[in-house]
Amino acid sequence: MENNYNSGYENVNENYGPGSPNYYQNLYNMFGGYNPVLDKRMKNLTRLSMLAGCGVVGFIILQYCVAMLLNVTGLYNAYADSAIIQYAFDAFASTVYIMIPFSVVYAMYRPREKTLGTIYEAPKSPQTFILAVFAGLMVCFVGDYLTSYISQAASVVGMEFSQADTPMPETLSECFLYFVAFAVVPALVEEFAFRGVVMQPLRKYGDWFAIIMSSAFFALLHGNMVQIPFAFVAGMALGFFRIKTGSIWTSVVIHFFNNAISVVASIYYNNHPDASELPYYVIFGAIFVIGLFALILIVKSGGYRLRKDRSGLDLKIRTAGYLATPTTIFLLGYAFFTSMAYTRITRPAGFLICIAVAAAVGFLLLRGIGLIRNDNRISYGGQYKLSRVLAVLYMIFAVGTVGVFMGGAAGY
Repeated sequence: MENNYNSGYENVNENYGPGSPNYYQNLYNMFGGYNPVLDKRMKNLTRLSMLAGCGVVGFIILQYCVAMLLNVTGLYNAYADSAIIQYAFDAFASTVYIMIPFSVVYAMYRPREKTLGTIYEAPKSPQTFILAVFAGLMVCFVGDYLTSYISQAASVVGMEFSQADTPMPETLSECFLYFVAFAVVPALVEEFAFRGVVMQPLRKYGDWFAIIMSSAFFALLHGNMVQIPFAFVAGMALGFFRIKTGSIWTSVVIHFFNNAISVVASIYYNNHPDASELPYYVIFGAIFVIGLFALILIVKSGGYRLRKDRSGLDLKIRTAGYLATPTTIFLLGYAFFTSMAYTRITRPAGFLICIAVAAAVGFLLLRGIGLIRNDNRISYGGQYKLSRVLAVLYMIFAVGTVGVFMGGAAGY
């Protein structure tokens, strides 16, 4: 069951007892500080990051391969000209894009990291499950509004965000396939990938750490600034309530209802452009109020407490070890590039902010790699040296992307 999850470190004394990193560290200090226990756990953490990154890279590669195949076979025009074919294909393709690479990643996990069988069990408490669904929807709505405010603030300084256009359905069959493609399928396959495959084995390094890192990868997958902030906030809620209830079905249901509300509202207002938005805001307000009370009840009830880190690695080193890997740096570069492709710069201030963000991310990556290099408890291998090179290339690539493509398009 959930409470018997074997992290591999559950019996480690947190202070200085036998078996703890601090106990052995005193012995290792006389040999220069190197700690094989911590080094092993650090290598395991970077391995998990590399595998998760490979899952997202596989998702990206499959997308481009399928797009190329459509063009080569001449089927792209049929895909683009028919909404019903597009929805049906997207529902099937998005399942393949995610399920294949993340199933391969899961297959490469060690036996104790394969816990999908337990997390697909029913929630431990039906009452907590219901409360979590409303609370999760409330947090998703907050994330949606936060993203809207970020977009408004960005437009003030000269950055206009957008995302890929999808034709709206008109017939009943189109509406059904649209609903399946954008409400049902994402809830199932994305939760399997990110709250299951990515987040679960990270919990040995602390539940909050696992929630945040899996949310970051979930956000990077979306590849545009209209969705990235929302996906990160929503991912935090989905991960938290999945852990709190002991079942991934909680995050699946929250994800489904969040998408379903958006899909139904989009279909309705597309076909009724003059309709009042009052019913939507009433529903939104009711869910928000109920969700807020539900969250308060969940917090006050206590119940299952999130695990703390038992690895002995401090938060900065854990964060650097997970994010400063070659696959993650590649994903950051890809997400930045695709975000810029959907960003229109209208003022010099927006141009400068984009460059500053690109440089800041690169600086933080290099600083994280520097922390690992200066920590004599763990080994600084070739992987981190490659990450340092990629981080520098990322900065050059990101700043060049803004300068050449966006600056040129804006006429600066």
